[in-house]
Amino acid sequence: MFELKNILKIFLVFTFLLIVNVQFCFALNLSDAFKANDGTDTDPLDAAAKSAGYNIQQTTTIEDTIASVINTILSFLGVIFLLLIMYGGYTWMMARGNEQEVEKAKNTIKTATIGLVVIVGAYAFSWFILQNLGESTLQK
Repeated sequence: MFELKNILKIFLVFTFLLIVNVQFCFALNLSDAFKANDGTDTDPLDAAAKSAGYNIQQTTTIEDTIASVINTILSFLGVIFLLLIMYGGYTWMMARGNEQEVEKAKNTIKTATIGLVVIVGAYAFSWFILQNLGESTLQK
């Protein structure tokens, strides 16, 4: 069934991938690399920012959290749109002249395009609302 050469090639590829992927399991985060033993930050960029008078504390507001959640959901919906377009194109190519399959593919592409318009509209609406909400809270 399989020749010894093919089995050896597959074994070598999987061994290489295993060795390369194991290296990432033991990698340190950049923030861990700059931590001292006493838990204080020793990052030179943080020290420079502090001496320049910048506040380096990461604070997020509720508006930032909402914007992040909305952007994540809309990005995920964009990926679904791309997959639906690819599925519609594949269905159309594999229809081989069958009118029902071609019509199904056209409807899939048309529905996905309408969905994309709705997604872009929702993104524009949420961006507008969050921008105005952020400005009004800053002015008070």
